Amino acid sequence: MSHVAAIDLEIAPTQLDALEAAITELGGTLVRNQKSYKWYGQLVGGGSRGAEFDNLKTAPGVCAHAIRPAGWKHGDYEGGVVEATDGTFRLVWDSYATGVNLDRAFGVGGTRIKDHLGAELAMRHAARKGQRARKEILADGTVAVDVYVD
Repeated sequence: MSHVAAIDLEIAPTQLDALEAAITELGGTLVRNQKSYKWYGQLVGGGSRGAEFDNLKTAPGVCAHAIRPAGWKHGDYEGGVVEATDGTFRLVWDSYATGVNLDRAFGVGGTRIKDHLGAELAMRHAARKGQRARKEILADGTVAVDVYVD
């Protein structure tokens, strides 16, 4: 399969607002209800989708929502927020050609998106519990969340 990867991250439908906040914080955009994402357009190297795609409901290029990195221009590759067979969502993108910008913005394997989404979810959970929380981006780019319990 080309350079298309399914990111190892499960996103509940109720977490889409937090995902959007994380993507925005990283300078990107979540395009809600865009039903396809731009990628190379065909599978290469054997034509198989790969085992990581077995639990996705749609074919490559089809999604529920799209994600774009900062600086995205018409024709650049996008990522997809793709529904899985268990009702959660997964992120998928092609890191070839202009797709390298997705890796730069969101981390290879989605590492930066995972950090920022986790922090956003922790902040929202603390707020629901009436607790104060503070988020800090460390010098190495990782995200730290401090929750203050009174």
